[in-house]
Amino acid sequence: MTDLPAFPLPLQASRPPWFATPRTLRELQMMQCSSHTRAKPGWFDKVNDAGIVARWTQEALAQGLTEAQVRYVLAELP
Repeated sequence: MTDLPAFPLPLQASRPPWFATPRTLRELQMMQCSSHTRAKPGWFDKVNDAGIVARWTQEALAQGLTEAQVRYVLAELP
């Protein structure tokens, strides 16, 4: 027998410590959106410009994120 429960949850089963924490598709998309935004030259100054942030929001919405997800991503930036 093993020390695992009879009906383990799929993402909580024993795994090696080097194994990355599983992430949802939406979380990965939000991380990618944040990464693309931070890759823009001078993003740290542009994040305070409402016009530029509105354009970034439209770009993220076009990629399939919801408005709430875009707000969350942008709120994490500064």
